[in-house]
Amino acid sequence: MKKVVLIIGRFQPFHLGHIGFIKKYYSLGYFIKIGIGSVNKPCTLVNPLTSKERTKIIKNVLKENKIKDYSLYNIPDIPKDNQYASHVSKIVGKYDLVITGNKKVKDIFSRFCSSSRICKVIYFNERLDRIKGIEAKVIRKKWLITKGANKGVSKSTFNYLKKAKFSDRLKEIYNFKRIKVREI
Repeated sequence: MKKVVLIIGRFQPFHLGHIGFIKKYYSLGYFIKIGIGSVNKPCTLVNPLTSKERTKIIKNVLKENKIKDYSLYNIPDIPKDNQYASHVSKIVGKYDLVITGNKKVKDIFSRFCSSSRICKVIYFNERLDRIKGIEAKVIRKKWLITKGANKGVSKSTFNYLKKAKFSDRLKEIYNFKRIKVREI
């Protein structure tokens, strides 16, 4: 039976750091499960893409990289952190390894895996473990400032974001937020 890796994140947007982990574990023979987090969150500067958009982007990148053995899962956030790992497990099923770039998610799964499951958790630090300069926050900031930045994203992701007018969307969200702050 194949080992299963769960890569969980918001993927706002899905970038070369994400596909790097997927390619690594796919080449090691793992079945890839991708948990798309925060699918129930409203559109904000940190969550500007819908779950449908993120799913489409991820599928395009996986196809581009000839990754065929995978499943995608929408993971809504829940209010109780201590129930999050169990909540995710009910949605995605079995896994042997969890990879996340979110320290809070790492801590939650570390406790869960050591107490009720046999699995390993790998945490990658956004700033230290990724390809230099590839961080979703940095990518969003570049798209906010310019009409598009291809550094850190695949060709298909860049094209998708350009077509979706991602830069304009971020600017609208930013301007709306600034106006709301002034009104308070």
